[in-house]
Amino acid sequence: MLIGIDRILNEAKKGRYGVAAPDAYNSPSVQGCFQAALHLKAPLIISCLGTTNMEETAEVVKFYAKEHPEAVVALHLDHGGPFEEIMRALRCGYSSVMIDRSKLVFEENVREVREVVKLRMLWGSPWRQSSVMLERAQNMKLRVTVV
Repeated sequence: MLIGIDRILNEAKKGRYGVAAPDAYNSPSVQGCFQAALHLKAPLIISCLGTTNMEETAEVVKFYAKEHPEAVVALHLDHGGPFEEIMRALRCGYSSVMIDRSKLVFEENVREVREVVKLRMLWGSPWRQSSVMLERAQNMKLRVTVV
């Protein structure tokens, strides 16, 4: 079952357990993630970098989610790059995106993070109402995960 990352993380917080987030970048790695989730009977966050074929990975995740509805997984874009990459992830069904703008000067960092949050709020979510988690990173920079 493909669900929003917030549901997985909220349950983990309540149950006081961690959730694995392995990187997947092709069909065999996605299949391995589903096999692990099924074997362990544990939720999983399938993480994908924007440098990989995000669209293909999303389609493979959706395929295995239909084949194995008892596996609880979320699809996450990790360390998203340019806005175009984030929009590609949202278009193909990623339930969360993370951007890291900590290398930018603070004002530019905040401006770009706000733009991504606006895009996510406008885009909507197939999973639930959007929520935003902000965390402080090094040198007073912001890192955002939009779920």
